[in-house]
Amino acid sequence: MKELSKSMIIVILLTLYCGNASASKFKQLLPVTDKILMLHFDDGYVQHHGLGQGGNDDRVVKSELLLIWAMRSASYTLSSTNDADYATPRFPLRVGRKSKGKDFSSIYSSNYPYVLEHFIYLELPVPLKRGKTYQLHFPYLDHTITDTTFAYDEYAMRSETIHVNQLGYAPQAPVKYAYLSHWMGDLGPLSLDDYAASQFYIVEEKSRTVYFSGTIELRKSLHDDGPDNGYDTHAPFGSFTGADVWLIDFSDFTRPGEYRLFVEKIGCSYPFRIDDDVYREAFYTTIRALYLQRCGVALEEPYTQWTRPRCHHPAETDTVVLSNWRYMDGGNAFTQLPQFATNVKKPFYGGWHDAADWDRNAYHLNTSKLLLLAYELRPENFSDDELNIPESGNGIPDILDEARWGVDFFKRMQEDDGGIHGGIETWRHPATGESCVTETDQWYAYAPDPQVSFHYAAVACQMAYCLEVAGHPEFKSDYLASARKAYEWATNHILPGDETKVRDARHHAAAWLLESPARRSFKINSKKTTW
Repeated sequence: MKELSKSMIIVILLTLYCGNASASKFKQLLPVTDKILMLHFDDGYVQHHGLGQGGNDDRVVKSELLLIWAMRSASYTLSSTNDADYATPRFPLRVGRKSKGKDFSSIYSSNYPYVLEHFIYLELPVPLKRGKTYQLHFPYLDHTITDTTFAYDEYAMRSETIHVNQLGYAPQAPVKYAYLSHWMGDLGPLSLDDYAASQFYIVEEKSRTVYFSGTIELRKSLHDDGPDNGYDTHAPFGSFTGADVWLIDFSDFTRPGEYRLFVEKIGCSYPFRIDDDVYREAFYTTIRALYLQRCGVALEEPYTQWTRPRCHHPAETDTVVLSNWRYMDGGNAFTQLPQFATNVKKPFYGGWHDAADWDRNAYHLNTSKLLLLAYELRPENFSDDELNIPESGNGIPDILDEARWGVDFFKRMQEDDGGIHGGIETWRHPATGESCVTETDQWYAYAPDPQVSFHYAAVACQMAYCLEVAGHPEFKSDYLASARKAYEWATNHILPGDETKVRDARHHAAAWLLESPARRSFKINSKKTTW
């Protein structure tokens, strides 16, 4: 205790000298292994500016972790009432830190201040024991809390070392893996060589019943990297963290339920499910994001709580100026579209906003194509009235309604001769404080080009096919006619130098438009449907 008293005196003197008005917030304690604890500290948050405000209206609220204390072994003592090895409080052998940006402001006048979170690693002198209770003291890091008490229980304590698929696993998936790996900042990569014989267990979440077990195995060692075997030790081709990776293979386990993965002397994972419909939540969340990015329509209840008026619709805003610049030629849209602008305007609208701005270009056809492909592969997995969108209940699977929102945007941009415009963009990024509803910048449409027209022809055919599979052949002729016009126009407007650029899109469209005798045939519900 003599050494402890000296250290405490030093810390107390630092407190008196520096004060303790500013301190990070302690969030949680987690085991990395039974020999290493991880403490999570949070410096604060950024209150971001609202509609009609600029970046300088952000407000940064933070109290920074005092690193001069956080990185001292003397700032931490671990004790226990039922583990004899810690009957006398003990210091960690080493302290490490990993810090990263948690929140970022747009306050350009102050050089964009940010907020950090910190992960402090304590290497212990003696391993923790299962079922024993410990108290960790850190009296000078967070002025609202001086210690935390925990029972070391690998069944209940989550470890950042264990990585599972948090969406879960399908029962019949041929491969079900989890991994063990961790990087501890300036303490370096975690070595698990001493845990090579550790057992893992699949434990049911509610009952804590063990249903499957096995032994971890080394999947990838840092020492495997290097010039002798063709690996690079640096990103992007090598290891980002330099840490070993250990494999947990439970591929043979197929019982549906909710589980945690528990590894001896390390900890447990987040809960995860094994279920036939385990990816439904990811599908729903992703496609709902598309609805919330829709342009040219109001977002209203009951479809969303984040409502807004209709945006970028010709009824409320200026129409789109046509440009002679083609999307397939690349370049800087902000420069090229206005430079090659014409005096012609068209009332184009629809599609989905792109990232943090509102342009809608031909690349967005890939979104519709992927939605349609998902339906084409497994139409029985999708239904009407499952996504809470305005079209829900119309008898058409909601995934097809969302795909149509993207396809129909380009269909509206088809000229009478068949050419498809390459989308629309403005001349700059959104102005500070403007929303998609309030912005007033001029919008420009790319010129029709053969690459975009071929691409559209393929996706329009796919749209028609999927609607027919869904029991709505009444849309087939309209989409097919539009696709054929686009294909014919593109074929006749290939300029010198375009051949390589349009090749893949042309072949894709030709495959979908292929006529008899080599028509596509599909087997649907044991009945042959000719396409």
